[in-house]
Amino acid sequence: ATPLLSTRYAWSPAAADVVRALQEEAQHRGLTSRLTSFLRLAPGDLRQEWHNVLIELPGRDSRRWPVVLAAHWDGARSRLDDSYLRALNLNDNASGVAVALEAAAAVARTPHRAPVVVALLGGGYHGHAGADALLSELQGKASAWIELEGVGIPEPWPRHLSVTLAAAPESDQLVSSVAAVLRAAGLTPRRTEAVDVDHTGVIPATSRRIPALVIRLGDAEAELDEPSAAEQ
Repeated sequence: ATPLLSTRYAWSPAAADVVRALQEEAQHRGLTSRLTSFLRLAPGDLRQEWHNVLIELPGRDSRRWPVVLAAHWDGARSRLDDSYLRALNLNDNASGVAVALEAAAAVARTPHRAPVVVALLGGGYHGHAGADALLSELQGKASAWIELEGVGIPEPWPRHLSVTLAAAPESDQLVSSVAAVLRAAGLTPRRTEAVDVDHTGVIPATSRRIPALVIRLGDAEAELDEPSAAEQ
């Protein structure tokens, strides 16, 4: 049975349960996942092996570089002891992981041209470590990087269907394409160039000249572990 998760802090021993739960969630949706490992170093020569969970969905044209849909699975709180005990972070970023898993299941059922890699990344709260590891594995060969971050709390009416797209100017074409898809789905995209989410892979992806953006919904600054806000 899937263990009851108390924290998603990457340095906690409980992180192994999180990775197992992610793989089980993928399996429940009929998806095959694989783990990739990378080392993280901390002061005092502490070494730990962290994991990304990757769901690879082949496209009709295998020559194309993949589109990456990412969400970091780890969480943290302001105090170290709290992080070890209860960093669930429902909106940062359990909601992003949930949407990424549902999107993976939908894409798997739909014909698509380019390969898609749905990446559930470790180490988001530690210098986007998981994103760096995946970009190294891909050797920078990705056609786009789209990351879900804080998508669990909609804005109050009447803007409850608005979605924020945060991207650098270099990613204008990607932003336009994603915005068109959102409008077709009845959502209202809003563009911002303030890419201030330093624990996502947008910054390292953009530095490799990969078009990249972060998708956000509603109040990203809401209390991270407040169940009532996320459940609404």
